[in-house]
Amino acid sequence: GIGHFIESLNDDSLAIVKANKLFKDPNLLGQLAFIKGNFTQLVRAISSLQERLPLTEGIGILEMVQMQLTVEPFASKLNSVLEKNPDFEKIKFYSRILKREILELEDDPKLPFLFSCAPITSVDCERVFSELKSLLFDQRTSLTERHVKDMLILSGTMII
Repeated sequence: GIGHFIESLNDDSLAIVKANKLFKDPNLLGQLAFIKGNFTQLVRAISSLQERLPLTEGIGILEMVQMQLTVEPFASKLNSVLEKNPDFEKIKFYSRILKREILELEDDPKLPFLFSCAPITSVDCERVFSELKSLLFDQRTSLTERHVKDMLILSGTMII
């Protein structure tokens, strides 16, 4: 498997030393199971957000993720990032207007319509979401050392 492959590499590189240490960690399988058990709901959300849905649907998905993501520090980080985004509340407000949950609008009445197809993710987020989606793919029944090796080779990077 990938553990044997990494062991066979020359230890001159710090990345290889760290990878060897990582694959010898007896907690690795438990940590992978924790990730699979607590973050698989993100796969559907990530896939949906990549499809450039209407604003109301994208905000709905994001709010669902906020409710379902309870593992700390990830839940706090998500909330912190959203709170620091000054325009997120405005976009949520426009989404509520488009869903007719709120009817009072002080801005230009065209604004909610103009934002109706606005994406709520950026290019960088989409790239990260795509990488996470491949790791947490719903039909993946097991994440073997071979799968990890293939993913590292395909991505051209080694996350340690």
